[in-house]
Amino acid sequence: MSREKRAVILLAAYNGEKYIGAQIDSILNQSFKDFDLIIRDDYSNDHTMEILKQRESLDKRISILQNKTEEHGQLKNFEFLMNLEKVKNYDYIFFSDQDDVWNVDKLAVSLNCLQKMESKYRMVYTNYSVFGSGKERIRYNDETYFLKNLHGLLVQNWIMGCTVGINQNLNKIAKSIPKSADNHDNWIANLAALIGSVEYISNVTMNHRIHNNNVTQNVKTKTLRARALRICSLIKNKKIIQRKKVDFCKALLKSSIGKAVNVSQEKTLMEMLLMMKHRTLLNIFKMIKFRILGVNRIQSFIIYILLFA
Repeated sequence: MSREKRAVILLAAYNGEKYIGAQIDSILNQSFKDFDLIIRDDYSNDHTMEILKQRESLDKRISILQNKTEEHGQLKNFEFLMNLEKVKNYDYIFFSDQDDVWNVDKLAVSLNCLQKMESKYRMVYTNYSVFGSGKERIRYNDETYFLKNLHGLLVQNWIMGCTVGINQNLNKIAKSIPKSADNHDNWIANLAALIGSVEYISNVTMNHRIHNNNVTQNVKTKTLRARALRICSLIKNKKIIQRKKVDFCKALLKSSIGKAVNVSQEKTLMEMLLMMKHRTLLNIFKMIKFRILGVNRIQSFIIYILLFA
């Protein structure tokens, strides 16, 4: 491979002593070598920092930071990393969880795709496999859906941030994450779909580990009881969810001011705001008409009820 432009990997860590060493090793073992790895620990109370310092002493590409502010959580951690002054020096930015295992060609495959894209604002995400919760499986099977329909990102996020790569132009806009965003990856994906382009790579480039301490999902969240409790919590907080969705759509439109936009995506956002202003269950049919559909149809229906009931 000819020399590529430099990339940086941003890794948010918290109490990851059990798996973070293996993840760092898989990153350092990439076939593409011209990258730096910046890790920010969210003030762990286990041995994570000791492991990170040890790895930092062995490879000059690694930089370790520790959060000593009052703002905690995965979203705030990644937002801090995206806003680092030195991150401006890189052409491409990738995101990493602390407990996965990357395939040796993950960076090379994603970079190759990013560099071929013509849009000013670029994002790529890849397929991945899931392990640790029983039988290993490949996450995405219906490639056509992921290539063509991005409207559904407004109701359900199927894109895993740990598979995502973006260019610096997109990072400059995306790094100001609104309070209405639930996580960094859904904000970045919706923004890229509105003002730039999103490419999906069907290659499995990493193995996503599911265990009891995952931040976003874990073995326990898959039980029927956990799902029922989650639905009850959503219903209880329906008004908050509705308010946040309106604010999220407005934040996307505000970020797109002065930029060429995807007309279809902009129209979907405007329709979404209009439906949120005039709430009625009949809006469910409009959602289907505009193909604002999540990957899981049952989850989409539950979200429709929350938004319009």
